[in-house]
Amino acid sequence: MRDVVVRARSLICLAVMTLLAGCTLGPAGADGDAGSRLRARLPQTWSADISCPGCTGHSMTLTLFGDGSFRQRDRYAGSPGSGDEIFHDIGLWRLELDDDPRLILRGGTRLPRQLRLRDEGSLQLLDDEGRDIRSIREYVLARQPQVDLFSAPMRLLGLYQPDDEGAWFSECLTGQRWRLQPSPRSAELATQFNELAAARAGTRPARLLAVRGRPELPQAGGRVQHLDVDAVERFWPDSLCRRDLISPAQPLLETSWVLIELHGSGVRTGSISEPPLLRLRQDGRLTGTTGCNRMQAAYQRDGNRLSVPRPMITRMTCPAALQQQEQALLAALRATRDYRVVGNVLELRDGDAVLARLVVSEMP
Repeated sequence: MRDVVVRARSLICLAVMTLLAGCTLGPAGADGDAGSRLRARLPQTWSADISCPGCTGHSMTLTLFGDGSFRQRDRYAGSPGSGDEIFHDIGLWRLELDDDPRLILRGGTRLPRQLRLRDEGSLQLLDDEGRDIRSIREYVLARQPQVDLFSAPMRLLGLYQPDDEGAWFSECLTGQRWRLQPSPRSAELATQFNELAAARAGTRPARLLAVRGRPELPQAGGRVQHLDVDAVERFWPDSLCRRDLISPAQPLLETSWVLIELHGSGVRTGSISEPPLLRLRQDGRLTGTTGCNRMQAAYQRDGNRLSVPRPMITRMTCPAALQQQEQALLAALRATRDYRVVGNVLELRDGDAVLARLVVSEMP
């Protein structure tokens, strides 16, 4: 019965998104109707270099699908001797029906993004309040002749739902449902799930799951879509698609952490720059951005002890307030002696003093 309810909810969501995909923003066939142009041939891809003047190189690629979902890639230029940093996002898009047509992207990696639909088919990136970005650049994403299929694996959070033929993965942000492709990784998932079920007196409810995988693109006609799992992160037993219910703590390593508090104060962000973000890699490297410059370092970890003695950054120009915040973040990293993860929040600490708080960036 539970599976029937889940499937019915998924069909209702799909019907709503299909209806939205058929909407227009004005009289059908009007030459200046940006909405009609947008929906003419979905899926479509837009891309542009959206680096702010003097900032680290930053390109954005966006693909919209007719079922109301999107996939996005942000690429930041790496410092000499290191590769680029790439972040993927997945979520839902919608149109604002007013005199200034807007595209709203709601995903898992940041606040909703807003873009203006332009008559020639391009998209103009706006700030978080939906206003024009005051800059010498326009931040316009051009429509691409080829659809970007996003073949690289991305981090996905969803519900694992086994059945007699294998298992399904219901992604949290979009509601899309994928059949897991048979593989050693999917067999590993089945084993972990069965162990959890056995520990809970044989019950088999859906479990919250984080994986890195390659989902098939949305298809018309109701054909079953599949998900190839590259890596299994973990299960959260008895949890659903809600951030506040995720427990126990998020893994420290290979997680994207966004800075939300520094020495007890809130964090500044530029109109186009991403908030400060850190990733602690399995190989002992810390990578990320200060909100102004790219950053990398070697870190040492022993239990809950953590040190980042010599963080290094690129040397790009940014506003004075962001430069001051950048220096405060670097000082906090150098002063870090231990850490604590509480749910989806990471605290960088020096004994009892909390130097910085960060939150998981890729959770719904």
